[in-house]
Amino acid sequence: MLRIPIVTISNTEFDGNTEWSAGCNGKHYWTALLIGAKDYYTFSGNWLHDVSGRSPYMGTTNTAGSENLFHGVNNYFQNVGGHAFDIDGNTWVLLEGNYFDAVTTPITPASLTNGGNIYIVNTVDEASRCTSYLGYICERNRARDSGVVSSLTSTTALTKLGGFKSSLIGHIGVADVPAKVKANAGVGKTTSTNA
Repeated sequence: MLRIPIVTISNTEFDGNTEWSAGCNGKHYWTALLIGAKDYYTFSGNWLHDVSGRSPYMGTTNTAGSENLFHGVNNYFQNVGGHAFDIDGNTWVLLEGNYFDAVTTPITPASLTNGGNIYIVNTVDEASRCTSYLGYICERNRARDSGVVSSLTSTTALTKLGGFKSSLIGHIGVADVPAKVKANAGVGKTTSTNA
């Protein structure tokens, strides 16, 4: 049995407002680096706003045998003056039910060619395809006043994550993401977005 450390980042507010920004735009750049050698990440119900990049960055081609699994679900990206997802190789990624609101680049162009196994849910067909691998219909991502959310449909990613389907958390409808995430993400809030 493959043993992978499980890391959950959920219901967190990443407020990137800063006077010291790499892009001189008042927005933090290095938001989250998920570069473990062998990790399983659940990234859910987070509110990332006023950031400019690597929100999050994941994977690495610098460590032989590295293996990172990532389930990004029901996150709210708001006012991102750069890019949200930046995905390197040695990754198996499922992005579903995320809401991109005024995000310049939801996923970096390099992510499309870096060798990661990525499944991004944008259509009804892509959502339905999850059923045979994960046992449920995935939730589509949504973009408003944002750049293009590229469609990547690596069934290799679904196969790999299917081995962990009992660990995948449920999702809410993407239309509810902005309100529910903002109500539940941050210090002192104890209700899960996905409840």
